Amino acid sequence: MKTGFTLVEVMVALAVLTIGILGLLSAVAYVARNNFQNLAREEAVRILSEELDSLRHTNYSEIDNSTLNCIDSFNCTKLLSGSYTNCFEYRLIRTMNCTFAKFYQVEESEPGVKKVTVYICWGSPENPRWIKAETVITQQ
Repeated sequence: MKTGFTLVEVMVALAVLTIGILGLLSAVAYVARNNFQNLAREEAVRILSEELDSLRHTNYSEIDNSTLNCIDSFNCTKLLSGSYTNCFEYRLIRTMNCTFAKFYQVEESEPGVKKVTVYICWGSPENPRWIKAETVITQQ
């Protein structure tokens, strides 16, 4: 009686091992992509917070749509693909430069009170992502 493995057994074992390794590599790539998306979202929230803080320290009379915006309506795809460089914020996430676009919407809900909505866009023009937050600025 001979001991050892036949060629068929070795080939089946290699096939099973290869399928397992490919599945593991796919899972690692998925986790890395989601991790980067979460880091970008976290950076967008940080930018949004900075913008809201800046608005709270801006003179009431200087807050309106014409002075804050570089385009006339909120459109992430247009912002990210356009040449609206004064609306961009560039941040380094890990080793990649990421572009975030900012847009403001100002409404004077009543005299002396302005509601400001800040949008932050990031990603590609084909697949944009965005978040928004609102604050109220009062005349003093």
